[in-house]
Amino acid sequence: MSKHGYHATVGALKLFFEVVFPSLLPFFIVSDVLLSTGMVHYLGVWFEPLMRPIFNVPGVGSFVFSMGLAAGYPTDAVLTAKFRKQDLTRRRRVSGYWLFRTRQNRRFNYFGRKPL
Repeated sequence: MSKHGYHATVGALKLFFEVVFPSLLPFFIVSDVLLSTGMVHYLGVWFEPLMRPIFNVPGVGSFVFSMGLAAGYPTDAVLTAKFRKQDLTRRRRVSGYWLFRTRQNRRFNYFGRKPL
């Protein structure tokens, strides 16, 4: 490995452990605590009337949406995978969560089916 490649790798790892990891870790911890305590189900019941007609996802999708706005794309991907593993959502609903991951910072269609 060349010296330049080595220094670039060390710089990338340093950036990851000093900036990226500390900024995402609190969101991963909070999401795990809320999932394990059942708070996501409680919030899902309250947000079902809003999430189903607008985004065509179950009420627990509000948790993915809110965490995605707060923490960004990586958290949405992790939460979607956890929802699927815990059978909180069906396989065909994952595309609705994909909408939150890819379009939350841009304009997106009101019904979440086609981009503008």
